[in-house]
Amino acid sequence: MKNNLQILLFAIVLLVFVLSSLPAESSYDYKTEFRKTYEVTPGTQITVYSRNGTIDIESWDKKEVEVFAIIGSNKSMKELAKVSVDVTIEDKEMEIATVYSGDKKGKEDTDFGIWNFLKWVLKGEFTGGRVNVDYEIKVPEHVVISEVNTTNGKMFLKGTKGPSLLRTTNGEIKVDRSKGDIEARSTNGKIVIENVDGFVAASTTNGYIKAKSDKIKELRTTNGAIEAELKGIRKGGTELSTTNGAVTIRLPQSFNCILELKTVNGGIDLGDMDMEIISKEKNKYLKGKMGKGGEVINARTTNGGIKVQEK
Repeated sequence: MKNNLQILLFAIVLLVFVLSSLPAESSYDYKTEFRKTYEVTPGTQITVYSRNGTIDIESWDKKEVEVFAIIGSNKSMKELAKVSVDVTIEDKEMEIATVYSGDKKGKEDTDFGIWNFLKWVLKGEFTGGRVNVDYEIKVPEHVVISEVNTTNGKMFLKGTKGPSLLRTTNGEIKVDRSKGDIEARSTNGKIVIENVDGFVAASTTNGYIKAKSDKIKELRTTNGAIEAELKGIRKGGTELSTTNGAVTIRLPQSFNCILELKTVNGGIDLGDMDMEIISKEKNKYLKGKMGKGGEVINARTTNGGIKVQEK
């Protein structure tokens, strides 16, 4: 157990160094570009696999998919030859993958983990030898963004259609105006999800989470605050959980729900919200009923306060 903790701490220290050492995406000394368009049929499921670099996906009013990628490095042009973009379409499935020489697909290494992280650092891939692939992908509104995976990079989706599974290890995730369910996972990065009409589930370890939706299923982080703005509540309720951070819940006064709030090192602030108190323990635990009651919003934090505000 002690060895595992030492490894984890070592990895965190290295991560801080790595993130401060990465080149800006527009400052590559050597780069090449990839741009192609592809005809797709309505309902096509699109999956993206990469390792290093930003993935930006946005809907447009055309019927084809455009894949634009900048492949960049700060070491040499020779490094760029080790990386390629592979696009395959079969029936109603489209896969966009970053392929590194020696890999079958870029997706083989997207499950990072501590050991892969240490191996990646010790190989020196975070310095000049590292090759980034930054994607800008335009998609028609009739396709589905099924899954997007990367290890080191930010992820942005705007105006897309789900259900979508979004996963990165070191990077933020932002989603705006998406149709369908969204599940977003990061380890080191914030998550912001707004204007989504499907269920929302988001988890990270180091970063805050902000979501605006009437179908928030779960928001969970360890080191960061949580902000949840709800217009309605899904069947099964809503779970909000952090260890080191505050929780803010914004609701209309006319909301119908049960609120169950608990903090260890912090207080609970209901502001001017109209609520029937069912039970209360000091200022650390509160169970209350808004309107006619109904589904439960369960909010927990260890080190931080909990606020309920009118939106």
